Amino acid sequence: FFFASQSRMDKSTTLYAVSLIGIAHAIPASFIPAKFLELNKIATNTETVMLTQALGSVTAGLSSMAYIAAKSASDELKMAALCSLCSSCLLAGYTAVHYWYTTGKKEAMAHAGATTGVLALCTAALLRK
Repeated sequence: FFFASQSRMDKSTTLYAVSLIGIAHAIPASFIPAKFLELNKIATNTETVMLTQALGSVTAGLSSMAYIAAKSASDELKMAALCSLCSSCLLAGYTAVHYWYTTGKKEAMAHAGATTGVLALCTAALLRK
């Protein structure tokens, strides 16, 4: 967690980084969901494509919230965005670990790792004064 400990990773910088990470996830999930599912070794059908697009939409919403908060002068908005992102990461991480535990798919652990990384960045930014 080297990056989170550096002084340049203030709330705004963290929120910018998280917004970029989120958009990098949201674009393929929203616009090429079948390929996204294939890369994650998940069966592709009408339902999984629709759910993947919905996940991409939610991720895009969280990413835009992070970007808007990063641009804001309001520390309260930054704190609220970071807290929301932490909540989202906790639930997504739990879901990924549960999926890995029940299926044994390694892709779920990669998702859990990425989610944990974002959670660590957001938590570190919240703890900064």
